Amino acid sequence: MLYLQTNGSMRKPKGKLKIPGYSSYLHPYDETHIIGIGYNAEKPERIDKNEMKKAIEDTIQKEELSNVEVVLYSGLTIDKAKEHDANILIRGLRNGTDYDISAINEKIGNIDTCYFRAGDLGYLSSSIVMELYNNNKPIDDFVPEAVAKLLYSIK
Repeated sequence: MLYLQTNGSMRKPKGKLKIPGYSSYLHPYDETHIIGIGYNAEKPERIDKNEMKKAIEDTIQKEELSNVEVVLYSGLTIDKAKEHDANILIRGLRNGTDYDISAINEKIGNIDTCYFRAGDLGYLSSSIVMELYNNNKPIDDFVPEAVAKLLYSIK
């Protein structure tokens, strides 16, 4: 499985890292679950992608999730999913755009998407978090502890 947007965990980590809790519950086999961190190689990085990967890995370790791998990728999500032989994408559904993107992925990649309601942080995006951060507002309620620590360390 390839996880690219996330939500809903039995352990309640914050924001997009509300991950494999539901899917491990629904699909409790020993397969590796993958969190993909997509980036646009043509845009400047706001945060070093390798440092963000490490922060997410630290959160996964803290949550004691042993069957999760974090991968970096550029390009189309569907291409990375196929590279990992994914048969389903798990996404948090925030708005119609999330649904539209998944419909395109299904059309061009023949991979289904399973949605979980994004919950009480469904309005949240990385842009909103960065706007708060850049204006010296607390972000601790919106991101996992390791991500907040990373952001505060570079300010």
